[in-house]
Amino acid sequence: MDAHNYDSNWPVIERIAVRGIIFIDGKLLMIENSFGEAKLPGGGREGDEDDVRTLLREVEEETGYLVMPESIVPFGEVEERRKSTDEDKIWHQISRLYFCDVKAECHECHYTQNELKHGFHLVRYSIDEALAKNEAMFAKEGKQAWNQREYNTMQLIKKYIEQQNTDIVARFYENNVYGKWRSGEKVSYTVLEETKRKAPEASDNPFVNMFKLSTTDEGKDVEIHVEGANGKNVTFTVRAYVPKGCENAPFIVCMHPVLPLKELLAKGCAAIFMDTSMVAEDNCLHRGVFYELYPYTEDADSQTGELMAWSWAASKVLDAVYAGLDKELGLDADYSMVTGVSRWGKATAVCGAFEKRFKVVIPVCSGAGGLAAWKYQSEGRSYDLSECGGPKDYVYGTNEPLSCLQSDAERGWFADKFLEYKEYADIPFEQYMLPVMAADKNRKYFVIAAHMGEDWVNAPAMWETYERALKVYTEKGLEQNLKAYFHKEGHALLAEDVEFIFNNIDRIN
Repeated sequence: MDAHNYDSNWPVIERIAVRGIIFIDGKLLMIENSFGEAKLPGGGREGDEDDVRTLLREVEEETGYLVMPESIVPFGEVEERRKSTDEDKIWHQISRLYFCDVKAECHECHYTQNELKHGFHLVRYSIDEALAKNEAMFAKEGKQAWNQREYNTMQLIKKYIEQQNTDIVARFYENNVYGKWRSGEKVSYTVLEETKRKAPEASDNPFVNMFKLSTTDEGKDVEIHVEGANGKNVTFTVRAYVPKGCENAPFIVCMHPVLPLKELLAKGCAAIFMDTSMVAEDNCLHRGVFYELYPYTEDADSQTGELMAWSWAASKVLDAVYAGLDKELGLDADYSMVTGVSRWGKATAVCGAFEKRFKVVIPVCSGAGGLAAWKYQSEGRSYDLSECGGPKDYVYGTNEPLSCLQSDAERGWFADKFLEYKEYADIPFEQYMLPVMAADKNRKYFVIAAHMGEDWVNAPAMWETYERALKVYTEKGLEQNLKAYFHKEGHALLAEDVEFIFNNIDRIN
């Protein structure tokens, strides 16, 4: 950053500053003053200090938190050249930026008299909130050099997290929304010669239109055996359908029976249907084989919500495929897909973010807690749906409120920490980060939903997520890897969706 507002012959004031990028529960730890400026904690090096010693001292003085030295990771630096505010000299400052974590306990802050005079106090803001604060500062005070530095720094951090360091977002989702992602178990399988149980029944959930399979169909039941680190063993059963005469077939793991089975098979794609109620019951009781392995307690580190539990089960199916099920059924282990509708659409979005081996991710009508942007409300807004055969002025009704996600009917989908949010605006990261976490040159992502009849699940908010994620995909050169298709109506994966998906996957035509 060079203001070019100085004479190059002026003497130079050299300064090295060190600043910490510290996330707590998904929000940045920052210092705000009475002018409304929000800045990262940090300051100039003193004496013979190195960067680490300066960072430890400055963060403790300004925030009361103690940095864990082993967590310090360099991010980059911002260089400033401008006229000094006090004299005809060149102010040349290099601010070195470090990601770091802090210990849980917080002590008293120690501000200088000048900092106290300007009302310095500790705050936590999401990156978007911090950007908004500094934009407001521009309007109020003009573009002061130090404020521009903080604003530009926030932009760099946001872009870095979106494009590279999704670990921060993953930790946030695990600690504050969906609970812990589990992996590393020993997985085996058994293909059953005879059907041991009835095929999956249609759900009594009024929002999901699933069909009933007969017990005489040509699917095969497969038991998935999982041995946990504690030596405990659990089993759940899935049902596999493989197109006749196909070898090395791509396959799709479905969180539940899906409508267009015939269309999938006709495309040469196998389908594996899960019965998620065996894995984790759809209530707030935390029962099912997943919770036999990982009991849900009041300890936050033990908590995994049902959406993450169902995602885990899809991952275990994938483990079984790699353990030999591919050869036994004629599947292509390296061409896997995952899908689900409604609450299982939410689980699919979560699964795509945490299980990187799925090559194609297809969340359908996932709504709030899935791909609907938290902060985008369509309720009462009018949209022109004439291009899809709908009205020109379709007015959306009630969107699902946060209180519903936190009710006894749905709170089991999430970890307990999620109950602490009072409104959607309090949640630091937007849901476009779920598809961003899945961005990879070898993966495809499809956002599927319906335009009409989707007031509750907030279809426009899912489109908002798609558009925001697409910007990141485009910057990565992956714009062809993220697609969206919104059919006219129907809270389900439809045959036309399947046609769109397969037309946009190079491997399957």
